[in-house]
This record gives sequence, C-alpha cells and structure tokens, in this order.
Amino acid sequence: MSAYHFITRWQMEASCEEVYRILEDVDGLARWWPSVYLDVRVLEKGRPGGVGKVVELYTKGWLPYTLRWKFRVTEADFPNGFSLEAFGDFLVRRERNS
Repeated sequence: MSAYHFITRWQMEASCEEVYRILEDVDGLARWWPSVYLDVRVLEKGRPGGVGKVVELYTKGWLPYTLRWKFRVTEADFPNGFSLEAFGDFLVRRERNS
C-alpha cells in the first residue's frame, strides 16, 4: 500500500468569515469546484454551529484515482475555522497474508 501526504496552501483576498461560510456550505462544494467534488451529501446535520455534521464525499484530484470518504465536524470556532475527522478511503487498512 502506498502512503500519501497531502499539503495545500491557499492564498486569497477574503475575510475569515467569508472563507468559513463558503466551506460551511458543503452543498455548494460541487457547484463551485465540480472537477474535484463529484458528489457531496449531508448525512447528519449536527448541532447548531455545525459540530456533529457528517458529510459523505466522492472526490478526485490531479492524480488518477477517486476517493469516497466522509467527514465529521468535531470543533467549530467561527469565524476562525473548524476541525474535521475524516474516514473512508483515508483509513489505513491492514490485511493479513494467508
């Protein structure tokens, strides 16, 4: 199994609140970046403020594969950001050889 490490750095002219609101609107992700977000579905809305929200995603990038994964919002600190727990294709799977 190959190991990957993803680092992204974005610079834009926007306030923290503007960026927070864009990322908070997960239903809009496929609309503003359709080449990456192939499908996005909110499975659980979570509490007011977003903590507990669970989202299922089907994504791709420049590499020749797609990912099916989910995330759960674990912390929200408006307008500074939020923390996510990702699971699905990001999990390390261990198999025993027979």
